[in-house]
Parts: sequence; C-alpha cells; structure tokens
Amino acid sequence: MSRALIKSVVFFLSLSAPLAYSQDSAEIVAQAEKSLLKIEIEDVGQGSGFVVDSSGIAITNVHVMAAAQNGKAIATFPDGKVCEITGSYLIDKARDIAVIQLKLNSLPTLAIAASQPRKGDEVLALGSPMGLSFTATRGIVSAIRSEEEMRRELDDPSISGTWIQVDAPLSPGNSGGPLINKNGELVAMSTRASFGQAQNLNFGISGADIRNAIDLAKGKPLISLMDGLGRIDMEEEKPESGEIVDRKKIPPAVIREYVDRGRQNFALLVKGLRRELGIQKEICRIMKLGRVQLELGEKIAREPTSGRYFYGSEGLKNITVTRQEVRVSELETMLRTIGKTPTNESLLALLWNFGPTVDLRDKGSVGFLSNAYVMRAITERDVIIDYYGGKYLLWVKDASGLSDGEPMTPVPVFVVGSKTLALETGESFAVTILYSLVESELRQAIFGSEDSAVATQSPQSPVSEQQSTLRKWRDKTGKFEIEATLVNQDATKVVLKKADGSVITVPVDKLCESDRKFLQTK
Repeated sequence: MSRALIKSVVFFLSLSAPLAYSQDSAEIVAQAEKSLLKIEIEDVGQGSGFVVDSSGIAITNVHVMAAAQNGKAIATFPDGKVCEITGSYLIDKARDIAVIQLKLNSLPTLAIAASQPRKGDEVLALGSPMGLSFTATRGIVSAIRSEEEMRRELDDPSISGTWIQVDAPLSPGNSGGPLINKNGELVAMSTRASFGQAQNLNFGISGADIRNAIDLAKGKPLISLMDGLGRIDMEEEKPESGEIVDRKKIPPAVIREYVDRGRQNFALLVKGLRRELGIQKEICRIMKLGRVQLELGEKIAREPTSGRYFYGSEGLKNITVTRQEVRVSELETMLRTIGKTPTNESLLALLWNFGPTVDLRDKGSVGFLSNAYVMRAITERDVIIDYYGGKYLLWVKDASGLSDGEPMTPVPVFVVGSKTLALETGESFAVTILYSLVESELRQAIFGSEDSAVATQSPQSPVSEQQSTLRKWRDKTGKFEIEATLVNQDATKVVLKKADGSVITVPVDKLCESDRKFLQTK
C-alpha cells in the first residue's frame, strides 16, 4: 500500500556494496522480474506480487488485497501487460499469504528455493516501493526467526510460520514482492517492517511457508475478491474507541524513576532549560520569517538545511507562531519562579517542561521528548511523529488542531516498545509506540496523590465554598480556555482543578485580565 504507513513495506535496500552473485545481477533481475506484478487496488493503493504457476496463479500479501472491497484489482507486468485479478484460492492471515488468480495464462514463473537462506546470505528484493514500478534493491539476511520469536518480539500472538529478517530500511509498495537469492530463486516475500529505532526489524515470510500455501490451495475453488479477500478484516488490534493505540496505565514506578533522576540533576536541568529557552526563541524568530505557500494546503514544511518554514495558509502561520510564543512565554515564566532548589512544585514545573532525555531504545522507561515534528495526526489521540529521522506513534491527550510538519509540544513520554497495529483503512504496520504522560500522573509521582498535592500548596489562600465553583479560565491571548475550580493561589500562580480531577498550575501573568481581576477579589 502506498497511501499510509504499513507493516509490510520492506526491503528498499542500499546498493553501496558489490554483489557476490554467481551470475551477473542485472541478468538475474531481468529473468526473475518477468514474473513480477505491480498490484493496484482501485481508489485505494498498491503493492507487489509474483507468478508461481504459468496458469496465472500468483502470490501476494493478504493485507495488500484486503482493501479490494469493491472487487477490483489490476496486475501489471514489467512489459506493460495488464490483467485483472479475479479471486483467491487461499487466504492465510497468520502468515500474510494470499494465493490469487490472474485473468491470464502462459505466464513466466518464479521458482522457489529448495532450502532456506543462511544468515549473511545476500539477497535481492523486487517490487514497487513508493509506487516506483519494478525496482531491484539489495541486502543481507540478518536472521531466521521462528513464529515463537516473532510472537514474543512483536507482541502479536497471531503470527505463524518462519520469517527471514533482513537489514533493510522500509518503503511502501514492496509488500508482497519477492526476495530472491543468488540463483534468482524465491527465499521469502516482503511482509513486515518496523519504524523508529527498530528499523532493522524487517521481515519476509519464508519460501517454505509460501510453498506450503501453494500446496494447500491446490484443488480449492476460486473465491471472488468481493466474497473473499475484500471481506478480510485487518483491524483485529484496533481498539473499540476508534483510537489506534489502546493506552494502558503507565507503571507508577517508572514515572517515579524519572522524577528521581530529575530531582538528582535539578541544577543541571535548570541550566539545560535556559539553553532550551534560547533554542525556542530562535525557532520562534525563524517561524515569524516563514512564507506562505498555498500549494502546501494545511501543512507546514521546513527546509532541513536553512531551517526556514513554509505554511499552507496565513491562518496556519498565525496559529503556529502563536503556539510557539506561548511556549516561550511559559518557559520564561517558569525560569523566573522555579528557584535554585527543588520543591515539589518547582520539580513538577521543571519535569513537565524539560527533563532527562528519553532513550527510545529503553523499553518501559520514561524520559523527556523534544525536537519532534508532527508527520500526521491519525486520530484525536494518535500522532505519527518524526524524531531525528525516526518515525514513532505517539499517544497524546488531544491531537486536535495539529498540522502536518509543525513542532510537537515537548512532553515526558513512556516507551511502550514495538507493536503491530492497524489503521482503520485495513492497512497495518509495526512501529515503536510512545505514551505522552498526563500532568496528573507526573504530579502523583511527585506528591504521592492529587489530594496531597493540593495539601502541599501555599496556605496563603485556603479553599472556600465560593472558590469550589467551576468557572471558565482564559489565557491572555484568548485562544485557550478551560473550565476548572480555583484550588489555591499566591502572587505568581493559581492552582486549578478540572472537572476530570486533574490539577494544573497556571502563572498569573498568563491569565486574561478578567481572570486576574477575579483573583483580586479572593
């Protein structure tokens, strides 16, 4: 599939080292490519496949064909020949193998290797990555993985079969394409890949599993796409809420570890925060100089070399710059009030805005994530982000209003690990998942509970019956509004408790004039 992030988009390999093949590699590709298919699903996307029987029987991934809900799929050969895909004989979801029938015969076929490749063997991958038809790329076999290993490592109990792991970056569209050895024989089919730090976790289902699928398909009736593959549901892991990530409770112990590291390194983190403020001011300055380019639509583009910003509209530019100005103002206020020694309140303010850097290789840890950019907000809580060239799926409390290309608000995150998930389109992908913390979780780790957090506030203004009433609070820009109860206040800040029970601290000078006047009456 080419229109979304998919788990089976592998084997777009480097061409930098020489091939140690028994024949000329160009001849190997030319011969094997005759059986290669570019598969296009009408109005949906595309993938790859290959012919295994001259009568028109071919192999591809189940997930490539699962989107053929209107019953229309087209196969194109390298010589330009085009034919319909009429149906399937076998659908093996656990191995992601579909045995399909083309509306053509007397076709060239791809032989399946008699034995599995060995670790270190060089392989060629054929397919249509990123829609680039009939591409040949190369890599080596990194490992042979059993279904037990795959189930454990990818946290997917549905996986079956033997898997060939290769050292490959990933490219959409190679799904279902063949991985061939030095003799031009199939050893695996491109099937699974991972994003983020797990970029070497790219897999193909083995040739042995494909041969077994072909044998099982013999003698079975042909099932039309409408009645077979078009009905396949590839969304087993999608939560009922409609979100991609089924956000679980973060273990309190790992949040406390983050707090302990912050407490021990408080002075160093304050110095780091001052540097961060300078960086954020410079980003704000560059954002203000950005140009509007209407052809971008509601997106933001940033030149990697110059750092210049381009916006799809004037309104988008104004929103983005305002958000950055608010971020700078928050950091300035915090640095003025944080002090030199860590109190519970100052530690909360610091670790919510700047903490020990996250190690995305450390599964089950909490750390601070900054300098990430929004690639795409998939749902109201799920965002694909770019972090120093790696792609991650981040759960956030609210993704509404996020634009492609804008800086992601820095936040502490919990590293869940790599999992295979599904998009509502039926496409699936493996990715490193992160949960952003909510402030109440961090507050509880510092104070012990929300109630004790309130109790530790300055006793200057005890809560009265009048203060316990919910009211709307606005910032001085007029763009942000929350409904909350006034819990406590002093000369520099107010403590507010929202209807959901979460407690937040807001600097007084960030509030609108009417809110500041209201506080003067208390």
